[in-house]
Amino acid sequence: MVKKFIPDYHERTFFTCGPLKMVDSMFSLLKELEVPEKQIKQEIFPMIIDS
Repeated sequence: MVKKFIPDYHERTFFTCGPLKMVDSMFSLLKELEVPEKQIKQEIFPMIIDS
């Protein structure tokens, strides 16, 4: 989807936020697309479990 809808993705900065697994998955995908790490911003939301 990134390649299809963002043809100039190599020039973009990506912001990804959410649970750790989702953020890690998006980071891996962007790295596979050869997006430089300096163009990948991350924020991880902690999971809160009520007991």
